Amino acid sequence: MRIRFTLPILVIALTASFLFLAAINIQGGWLYLVDAFLWSLVLIAAAVPFLQLRTLNAQRRLPGEIYTHQNIPLTLEVSHQGRWPTSFLSIQDCPPQRLFRPAETLVLPENAKGFVVSLRANETFSYTYPLSVPEAGVYCFEAIESGSFGPLGLIGIYRRKTVRTALVVRPTQPEGTLQQLLRQGEEAHEVLQQERQQMDLLNVSHFRNYQPGDNRRMIHWKNTARRNQLTVAESRSEPLRKIHLVMDTTQHQTPALIAQSQILAAVLIRDYLHQDYTLQCSAQPPASGTWEKAVGWAPTRIMPLVGSWSEASFWLATLEADSEQSLENWLPLALQGQGEADKLIVISAHPTPTLLRQLEEHGQYTGRRCTLYLTAGNAPSSPYLEVVSAL
Repeated sequence: MRIRFTLPILVIALTASFLFLAAINIQGGWLYLVDAFLWSLVLIAAAVPFLQLRTLNAQRRLPGEIYTHQNIPLTLEVSHQGRWPTSFLSIQDCPPQRLFRPAETLVLPENAKGFVVSLRANETFSYTYPLSVPEAGVYCFEAIESGSFGPLGLIGIYRRKTVRTALVVRPTQPEGTLQQLLRQGEEAHEVLQQERQQMDLLNVSHFRNYQPGDNRRMIHWKNTARRNQLTVAESRSEPLRKIHLVMDTTQHQTPALIAQSQILAAVLIRDYLHQDYTLQCSAQPPASGTWEKAVGWAPTRIMPLVGSWSEASFWLATLEADSEQSLENWLPLALQGQGEADKLIVISAHPTPTLLRQLEEHGQYTGRRCTLYLTAGNAPSSPYLEVVSAL
C-alpha cells in the first residue's frame, strides 16, 4: 500500500494561519474549531479511500490464443461489493515478468490504466488496453493495483491485490527460410538437397539379401559395406509422413541458446506442416514442482500428434531450460515409449559423445539417418547421423 497526498501544502498552510491568528487574538477560540474541522476532513479523506479499497474486487481477463506481434486485448475488471457508492477510483495492471527469467520484464503501454468517476454498489467497471509482445514465452502477471481518492480527493491510497495470471504468448509462423538460419548457406542447401534425394532410401520398410533380377538401384550400399553382402532396401508403399522432433531443454542453458533453438524448431515445424507431415514434438519434462509453484500447471512436453501450427505453437512457447534430466538419459526412454517415426530430428547445444553414439545407433537400428541441429559447438557427422551447425 502506498499513499499520495494531493493537497497537503494547502491544509498545512491553512492550519498554520489559523493557529497564528488564535495565538495573537484572545477571543480567537473559534479558530481552533476551524483547525479541528480541517484535520477532521483530512482524517475522513484518509479513511474513506481505505474503506473503499476494501470493498473492491479486481480481476484480469485474457483472450484465447495469443501470438507475438499482435495487439492483445487485456481486460481489467473491478467490482464494488460494498453498500455505498464509491468515487474517483483508478485501476492499473502491474508489469509481468518472463517465467524463469526475472530480468525480462514486459513494459506495459501508458494507457494500461483506467479511471472510474463513480461506481455504485454491486456494479462492475471494465477497462481494456492493447498489449503487443515481441517474444514468445510464458509471462506471469502478479498483481493489479487499485487506487481511491475518496469524495474529497485530498489523499490517494493505492493498494495491490495479488491476481496471478499466466500469459502464454505463442510464436507466429516464421517468415525466414531454413537456409538463412544455418551457418553456411551453400552447405545448408546441399544438406537439404541430399535429404530430398534420400527420401526414397529413407522410406525403408526392411532390408533383405540381394536376389537375381532385383533392380540395382535398390541396393543399399552402406548396409552392403557393413554386412559385406549385397543388401536391398525394400521401400514402404506409402510416403514418409511422420517426423519426430526433439529439443534439448537441459538446465543451465542460456536464454539466448533456448531462444535460438525455439526459432530453429519453429522453422522446421512450419516447413514440415506445409508438406503435410504429422509431427511428434518432444522435450525433457521440467523439474518437478517448478511450473506448478509459478503458474499452477505444468506444460506438456511430449505431443505425439501435431498436425497444426496452433498445437505446435503452444509447445514452442512453453519450452525453457528447466529440465533436470540430460538429453542422453531421457532420449532412449522417449524413443521406446513413443513408437518409431520415419525421421528423427534433434536440436541441441554441445551434445555429449554419449548422445552422438545414441543417435548413430538409432539410425543403424532403423535404417534411417538422424539429423542433429547444433545451436552451439560442433560434432562430427557419420553414415547414420547428419550434423548441421545452425547460427
